[in-house]
Amino acid sequence: MTRTELSSSVAKQLKVRGEVVDAIIETAFDAIALELVRGGVVRIRGFGKFWLKTYPPRRHWNRPLGRMALLPRRRQVMFTPGQQLRSDVYGVPDAS
Repeated sequence: MTRTELSSSVAKQLKVRGEVVDAIIETAFDAIALELVRGGVVRIRGFGKFWLKTYPPRRHWNRPLGRMALLPRRRQVMFTPGQQLRSDVYGVPDAS
């Protein structure tokens, strides 16, 4: 699902103009991204958790150069689905 499809789906369900929904979705995504850039964790109850994992710099063998090289530190956004989403997607009954 693209952002446009998400926006039109929400607009239809809530019977609200698309421009309003676009602004709300954009603001929500910006807030999530800003928190991740700051190194924080974003938890959305029933949906899941987003966090930033940092991998330290490491050495690796560069085959074309024939010598060791240093890979810089890298960061990756991680996601863990919440219990409700997991049960909806995988069909597993909720533990509660």
